[in-house]
Amino acid sequence: MARPDANGTTIMIPGFRDPSDPAMDDQPSPTELCDEFTQATAEYFWPAIRGGNLQVEIDMCGEGTRLTKETIRDNDLVSPFVECFDRIQDAPDSFNGPGTVAKTDQEYKIESKKEDECEEDEEYPTPTDGHVTVAARKANPSDTDGAPSERIGEIAMFRGPGMVVKYKPGHHIGHSGKYHALLAAGKARTPPGEPHSSSDEAIDDFLAMAEPPMHDRWYGKKNDELKAKYESGCVGSAEALTTKTLRNALSTLLYSQSDRSGSMTRPERDILPRTRSDLRTDNGPKEPRTPSVPRLFEWKISDTPTDNEWLFTGSVGPNSDRKAISDGSIEQWKATFELVALFEDDKEADTVIVEDVDAEVADGSGQIKVAETSEDGEKSHIQAVGDVRSATVEIEAQLDGVEARLGELTKTRLKLVDGSVEVGE
Repeated sequence: MARPDANGTTIMIPGFRDPSDPAMDDQPSPTELCDEFTQATAEYFWPAIRGGNLQVEIDMCGEGTRLTKETIRDNDLVSPFVECFDRIQDAPDSFNGPGTVAKTDQEYKIESKKEDECEEDEEYPTPTDGHVTVAARKANPSDTDGAPSERIGEIAMFRGPGMVVKYKPGHHIGHSGKYHALLAAGKARTPPGEPHSSSDEAIDDFLAMAEPPMHDRWYGKKNDELKAKYESGCVGSAEALTTKTLRNALSTLLYSQSDRSGSMTRPERDILPRTRSDLRTDNGPKEPRTPSVPRLFEWKISDTPTDNEWLFTGSVGPNSDRKAISDGSIEQWKATFELVALFEDDKEADTVIVEDVDAEVADGSGQIKVAETSEDGEKSHIQAVGDVRSATVEIEAQLDGVEARLGELTKTRLKLVDGSVEVGE
């Protein structure tokens, strides 16, 4: 095995067996294996590669692939994250349109190391107050197809070494949308050529202890090493980074607006994002695990199919199980939904074409300002202004092209595909 006269790691694989295929029935070919190594390296080490701290060469029978600071930009799967990373230092605090990058520095508090765990050159207590940087790149239309779409709406999380610890789907913390985001913590926040701050170094050390041997998450619960090294409260600090801290940072980015001068304007009220549980449907299949935050909207819709159209009636409104909604006054809310027909096995058939929507205030004070069908005829938009707690909804829709098969269709699924609620102080 030959290798260059340089520092680094060289690994030769003379033969490889996929342990998930003990019968050896479907083993990858050498070319497939090379492609998998290349893709996995790009996917999880692009921050280190783009930062110039790592380059990787993969050779298969004399044909090689090089992942370098320059070539990593051409990898379609990670290119939106790389672009976000490149522009993070000079990014503004709000978006201006598709393809633009915005960032925020979010406060993050950790616990000090225990006094007897401090190094000789460390003062006790060690730094506890710092920041992490969260940035997002708003997707271009081209990012919704192909490789870039595979991780759309996800956040790449990493610290100083430049290895992605995890890609976290935004809907797990209530932020679905068309963006690619990153959370840079610890020494990963330092601009090239500049010294690390003491707080960034402390956070990097803290998160290193919060990683298991697989380096695939940051956690505090059942982490005995972390609890042995840091003061009481370290468990909550570790758990908060990828939940509350990340959620607050994304709220700042995704629910702020830019005025024409480019400065950010943020209303004096909370804008509550929808959660993953908003995709749940009444009488539908069992929903997947969802965050503890109650879904943003509550709705109930019933349908009546006729010869050539379907009629839907019901109600929709902000969910009073959310404390901010029940305790405050609602200033406005908006929801975008679509209807999908289901077969008996709950598999989706065709999208139900919405022809007309009518909505009226059922509970509260205010008015329904907008209730219209979108241009593509597949999604409908409702906007309520004022303290509207609930609205009655009537929908006229048609299942285009499959009227003859209406007997095979047993129910529909209502999907909230976008929405927000603005609550006053």
